[in-house]
Amino acid sequence: MAKYSVQDYAKAFAAAAKGKEPQNRLVKNFLEIVIRNGDASKLPKILTAAERLVRQDAGLRKLTIETARPLAPDLRKKLAGLGRKNDVVEEKVVPELVAGVRLTENEERQFDATLARKLQKMFA
Repeated sequence: MAKYSVQDYAKAFAAAAKGKEPQNRLVKNFLEIVIRNGDASKLPKILTAAERLVRQDAGLRKLTIETARPLAPDLRKKLAGLGRKNDVVEEKVVPELVAGVRLTENEERQFDATLARKLQKMFA
């Protein structure tokens, strides 16, 4: 039985998602194939990669806003305003950041204005 990489599965899913097949049937069939191939342990990585490809094909970005504490409503609105109309905005509370904010675009580009990063730079 041939082994497929995470990226192979993700590309196949993204290509299939462009088709006319109903989404629930597409997901069911895709999961059956991955499990049948013995690659169920790769599913979290496959889904993350497939999500990224589908988003890219649609011209959307994913913006992740990480802070040490939950955002105040006014700051949430300002930071969400950094994105485009249909961007996917995800908020995460990461206490290890101590203070500040870390913005990540498409899991690639990052702006890190956290106290944890500044301390790390000072003592590195």
